[in-house]
Amino acid sequence: MKKPKIDWSTFERDYYSSVSYENIVSSFGDILVEVNEDSYQGSSWVLLKAKNNQFGYLTYAWGSCSGCDALEACDDNKEREELHSELWNSITWNKSLDKLLVVIRSEIEKDESWMQNPEQENFVKQCEKHCDTLAAGESDD
Repeated sequence: MKKPKIDWSTFERDYYSSVSYENIVSSFGDILVEVNEDSYQGSSWVLLKAKNNQFGYLTYAWGSCSGCDALEACDDNKEREELHSELWNSITWNKSLDKLLVVIRSEIEKDESWMQNPEQENFVKQCEKHCDTLAAGESDD
């Protein structure tokens, strides 16, 4: 699958518009589920659906300053494009949401803070609910 492009110049023309992780992540596809840690720094977990109907799982960390946040540290569009590519390349894609859910559970359970992190648990539950909703819709056909 080919990485989508972002026109970074649109952010340069509008003084009040700034590049955010949401701008970058939404360029990858429709955001079906997104859960962010409720803190000044942390992680985000995202379930995506691309235009070719593949499902993607992305997780990334963010911070509160340029010393601990990759996007805040970007000084120009070249660095933003590098981050865009980095995030794109870290997405796990699968045509089957059920199979991707197995990967998501496995990846999250590898994280030792899994049981102490309600946001991760919430993300998995929301993905499972989305998977159940999708399966119910398919069985109605």
